[in-house]
Amino acid sequence: MDFIQTVADASERFIEVLEATDLDADVPSCPDWRAADLLWHLTEVQDFWAEVVEQLADERPDVDPVRPDDADLPAAFRSASARLAAALAEADPYDECWSWDEHGGGSVAWVRRRQAHEAVIHRVDAELAAGVEPASIPVDVAADGIDEMLGVQMSGIPGWAEYVPGGGTVELHARDADRTFAFEMGRMVGTSLASGRHYDLGVIERRESLGDPSVIIVGDAADLYLWLWGRGGDDSFVVEGDHALVGAIRALAADSTG
Repeated sequence: MDFIQTVADASERFIEVLEATDLDADVPSCPDWRAADLLWHLTEVQDFWAEVVEQLADERPDVDPVRPDDADLPAAFRSASARLAAALAEADPYDECWSWDEHGGGSVAWVRRRQAHEAVIHRVDAELAAGVEPASIPVDVAADGIDEMLGVQMSGIPGWAEYVPGGGTVELHARDADRTFAFEMGRMVGTSLASGRHYDLGVIERRESLGDPSVIIVGDAADLYLWLWGRGGDDSFVVEGDHALVGAIRALAADSTG
């Protein structure tokens, strides 16, 4: 899929919707936010990652932008979005740059993918805030979003921690994408060498296949994608096996994405 085009398309839809929406409107999928907060959030995010890519930063940039008045937020977003689009287009995807993902991150290609899904999910948030039916999500975008959620957001064990299995095994079938995502529920346990802080957190381990999964979840890619991100319900897919795991998976996804 074309991540740069996905960022552009989702960002344009996002701002078009919010420019026609009361910025005091609540965002149902982000209960603590008004539409103005959503608009500022994606503005900050896109401006930050533009800085990372422009500079090919090897450490997290220290940026602290000042939030403008609500009336000036649309212009600020359009500026940040244009900056990000230019940075992503001009940089080589293999160029190295900072990211928080210690396992698969550290490149412009990673930023392209992450910002594509950031824009798509927040585009849906904008549509929900506006009270309009969310536009469809292309199957390839949704399927890649499932893969990114499972492989980036919910996975990954640092070298100082260990993976402790337990909690069941899962297969997600995105039927319209003809893709199956298999994983095991478990925990990441260990003490950070840098901070001395002890961690015991839920995490998953991807699997190529599972002999007899605890639960099989079958649905269209967009429905599974939005459900994992908390933008869709669990009534849009079929569950075979341990129904209790459906809630556990969603809770872990929520914990993994802040």
